Amino acid sequence: MFVHYARWYLGAAWILLLVLTSLATGLTSAWSVLLLALGAMVPPLIMFAFWPGGPPLTIAEVLHAVEEQQP
Repeated sequence: MFVHYARWYLGAAWILLLVLTSLATGLTSAWSVLLLALGAMVPPLIMFAFWPGGPPLTIAEVLHAVEEQQP
């Protein structure tokens, strides 16, 4: 079950870590907020783009899908 949600947990943990770090250091300037937003969004987006999806289809699933499409 954890593996299914691992991407979401890692992304949320990364964003939470950056937000807590910014609050602890007292970031107040506009550039700091912009860098925080970029730092919070870019790594999770890259992770979601390159993380492999579900397992590949089996031959039985492919054949079953083909049979359903034929009239």
